[in-house]
Amino acid sequence: MRDSTDADDSADSVRLVRLVRLLIERLNPMPNPTLNDFQI
Repeated sequence: MRDSTDADDSADSVRLVRLVRLLIERLNPMPNPTLNDFQI
């Protein structure tokens, strides 16, 4: 059943973005103006 490939891909991308943001927050507790452009 590959009818929802787009939805699955979008969900995976959102999960990746959340994981990356969590990692950045843990590694860099101080707010960086450069990271604001990366945040979605």
